[in-house]
Amino acid sequence: MTNIININDNPEILSDYKGLNLFDSNEWIKTLLHTFSYQIYAIQQDRGMIFFAFIDDFIGKRIVSLPFSDYVKSGLNIDQLEDIIKTIERNFKDCPIKFRWDGESFKDCTIRNLTTNIVAQYHRVDIDDEDVMLKNTSNSFRRAVAKAKKNGVSIHKSSDIESVRRFFRLFAQHRKLKFKILTPPITFFEVIFDEFFKAGNGFVLEAMLDGEVISAILLLKHKNVLYYKFGASKMEKLEYRSNNLLFWDLLCRARKDQYDIVDLGMSWCADDDIGVVRFKQSMGAISYPIAIISNTLLAEDNKREDARQVLRDITKLIIESDPDEELLHKAGNLLFRYFT
Repeated sequence: MTNIININDNPEILSDYKGLNLFDSNEWIKTLLHTFSYQIYAIQQDRGMIFFAFIDDFIGKRIVSLPFSDYVKSGLNIDQLEDIIKTIERNFKDCPIKFRWDGESFKDCTIRNLTTNIVAQYHRVDIDDEDVMLKNTSNSFRRAVAKAKKNGVSIHKSSDIESVRRFFRLFAQHRKLKFKILTPPITFFEVIFDEFFKAGNGFVLEAMLDGEVISAILLLKHKNVLYYKFGASKMEKLEYRSNNLLFWDLLCRARKDQYDIVDLGMSWCADDDIGVVRFKQSMGAISYPIAIISNTLLAEDNKREDARQVLRDITKLIIESDPDEELLHKAGNLLFRYFT
């Protein structure tokens, strides 16, 4: 029998738990709990715990892998996955289930009432000597790095709360202008600072030109891996190619600090993300599949999709009204938690 543990009621479970990757680490789970107050549960397995969230809001009841996390990394086989799904279904009757899972183990899975599709991927660079990593980058990437240096772009590392807040402001504008979407609340980044940065497990890299931040990335550390989780740029400054220099600096820092891997995050297998995928591959990144696993209840529920469409329509109206910074942040505080 597999048991489910309510983490909200038993937070001590997290105290000594390190996790298999960033997205099931105690620091990341605490960040989600403190920012969004989700109901988070765990199922104990031989290789660690599988975490998920139970959400009950105006969209409806649903089970999802940890929100705003790229993927679940578990090493489970088909039989173990089936056991987990049975346990969840016993405890949460008639509830749609949706997980993002690492690897191809469950590709084209036909277990019971589950549907599995490879619709996303994550990207990793193995850290090596600088000359080896440079050789693994594309010609276009190397030319862009040289152009950024020639343009006078410089890279600066910071780990104080002000750098996190600077990043948040740039990030909010970037998402508004490029993607027409809302930003997580500032409290999310402040809790990330408390959980990661204060322990030396996070930092911001900023690309500067003439004293102005024109692009930045936020990095989180877990074990031997550096995770690129968030990035932002000033759209009118892209010609200076600061992002190429930012990521080359990141790879060199990872080498200097003896990390084994830089995780460049998730991309969707869709036309909109083709440019992002190519950019990551131009750094020598290897792509790994992410399986989206769901039960038939998810596909059958049109009411949930109707509610999500209303949420998207509200977001579109807000963004198209060209809100100022204060209103944009208030909208994110109010609505972002529902994008799960």
